[in-house]
Amino acid sequence: MSKKLNILITGGAGYKGSSLVPALISNHKVDVLDHHISPECTLIPFTKNKNFNFIKKDIRDIKKKDISKYDLIIHLAGLSGYPACEANPGIAEAVNVDSTRNLCNLMNENQKLIYASTTYIYEISKKKINEESPVSPKTLYAKTKLEAEKICLARKNTVSLRFATIFGASPTMRHDLLLNDFVKKAVKERNIVLFDQNSLRSFIHMDDVVSSYLLTIKNFNKMKSNIYNIGSDSMNYSKLQIAKKIQKKTVCEIITSTLADPDKRNFIIDYSKIQKFKFTNKVSIDDGISELVKFYKWFKPGSTGSNSLV
Repeated sequence: MSKKLNILITGGAGYKGSSLVPALISNHKVDVLDHHISPECTLIPFTKNKNFNFIKKDIRDIKKKDISKYDLIIHLAGLSGYPACEANPGIAEAVNVDSTRNLCNLMNENQKLIYASTTYIYEISKKKINEESPVSPKTLYAKTKLEAEKICLARKNTVSLRFATIFGASPTMRHDLLLNDFVKKAVKERNIVLFDQNSLRSFIHMDDVVSSYLLTIKNFNKMKSNIYNIGSDSMNYSKLQIAKKIQKKTVCEIITSTLADPDKRNFIIDYSKIQKFKFTNKVSIDDGISELVKFYKWFKPGSTGSNSLV
């Protein structure tokens, strides 16, 4: 059995964090630092667990005393997504970049850090993209994620995980992510509008995201000072392919728009590096879509359905 760690998850009340906490608290001491609590967040039951604690604090306000006791910090806090960052550029820079720099400056060299990055930063290419491929972030969100990643990797005791587009249900839900959004609209509005229908995306289910963190914790010393694309070669699909899969499980119309999508992504990702550590996806696109269809048949999201800080 691996050593019991004292872990801090920044932004741990969000989409990824709320799924990660229950996977960690049976074997580790887990503190969540977050100041934005969604009405959908269901971390409350964990307050009964002696291994869990919640710290209501803005990542922009942390001091050395707030983080000094932790063996490992999983850094999730940030203004997430293209629309939120474009609407709040000052906050995006302050939270995603400046707060990450402050966090790294406050950490000692023995503390471990796992940074949540994204494949969104890669340059659009017809060739398969690996961790050494050129990066060319087009949006403010992608630019801040890349800059923060560089800050984190300047310290040796760091692993950066570049995730494919995440989908699936989570205690704190995000409804704006592409596949979640498509299923929500298919169920609630009975249509899916496609922009750049043939552009390719790579996907990963939330359960597999959690598994990738557990794998990284277990293999941290072998993985540190490196970047890993997290996903599966079998999970590269065009928007049209995804929409057709959803259509088979719902009653909806697919509407193709000739307008360009401002959120430009079109590439196939290579995941062979993380596969060397025996990482494999367990949840398929079809199973994930079935889960989301069941979820959205009863769940009524709010006006945005997305957390600002996750």
